[in-house]
Amino acid sequence: MSTPKKPRPMPPKTLPKVSPDREPDDFAQAFGENFEDEYEPLFSVIIPCHNRAGYLPDAMASLLRQGTRDFETIIIDDGSGDGSGDVARALADQYPELNVLVIAQENQGLAISRNIGIAAASGQWIAPLDSDDIMGDSFLANVAKAISEFPQANAFTGAYRPFGGDAEILPPEQWKLTNYNAENLKERCNLLANTVYRRGLWLASGGYDASHPYGMEDWHFWLKAQLHGFTPVCLPVPMVYYRRHEDNMSTPMRRHQADAIALHQTMLTEVYPLNTIMQAHEQLLRMAPETEAAVRQKLARLPKNPMPHFWLGLAHEGRDELDEAAACYRKALALPWARVGQSFKSGSWQPQMRLDQLRSDRPAP
Repeated sequence: MSTPKKPRPMPPKTLPKVSPDREPDDFAQAFGENFEDEYEPLFSVIIPCHNRAGYLPDAMASLLRQGTRDFETIIIDDGSGDGSGDVARALADQYPELNVLVIAQENQGLAISRNIGIAAASGQWIAPLDSDDIMGDSFLANVAKAISEFPQANAFTGAYRPFGGDAEILPPEQWKLTNYNAENLKERCNLLANTVYRRGLWLASGGYDASHPYGMEDWHFWLKAQLHGFTPVCLPVPMVYYRRHEDNMSTPMRRHQADAIALHQTMLTEVYPLNTIMQAHEQLLRMAPETEAAVRQKLARLPKNPMPHFWLGLAHEGRDELDEAAACYRKALALPWARVGQSFKSGSWQPQMRLDQLRSDRPAP
């Protein structure tokens, strides 16, 4: 008779703020020994939650319909002010079979919340689920079966169905199948965040990058994953109901899509060709005031991250505020660029190039 696994100990109610500079393995060090246990499920469902008290019960209820219990559920209450943490803890008590761990933290955003949740995870496979979405019935059971059928795969995606707001209402037989294409991924994100992947892929790719003012951490993550042997398989099964509403995190990005894509491209100089990066610079020299405001907000949150300083330099340069631009570029260069998990080690040439160009354009004294 096997010895039952000991229950996972609960973490402190509020965890210390974790710097986004950390390597993925270092995130776990912030939690001490609370996460050193023997529980090793097949999947870890990661649910970041910021002010989603009204939607979280639907997300959790969908986990009861997965056709398997070989998973743990980690909810990260990201500094919510609407009682989401209380709802999460009540749901943990209501559904003990879902093996729920609730982590409470100061607000740090989606990317860092996912990184913290995954660092605390014990599963071999990571199953992200946004707190306002609903996982498709039996999706995890279907993935569990596919893992043995496709041993070379390190990720599994499936079909999705938008609902709510102005979303198109589709009958079950008309779910939209994810159309992943490795080449097209550079042009648009054709994988949803709910794609299940091996935890080792997160470690190799450096985790989710928190730099982008409009988010887009999923697109960045999948492109980084391609540099580390990304081999996804698309299953013809329901994966997620994607909820549309006015508070979707993608709404500001859609209003300033050209700026958002340009910011994204400057973060991935090892993925995009030089001419694309230079076109992104030209776009950001005339970035919208709302984009500049978002960059300044990101800079206030991540002052040691060189990218917001660089982007702010482009905004100043676009207005011919050359002294201010040069100061921003010098600040970006003074910060560490070689961070695992972000493409800084190959991107520091950008502020240097802009600074050199400013110097060459100035008239000789």
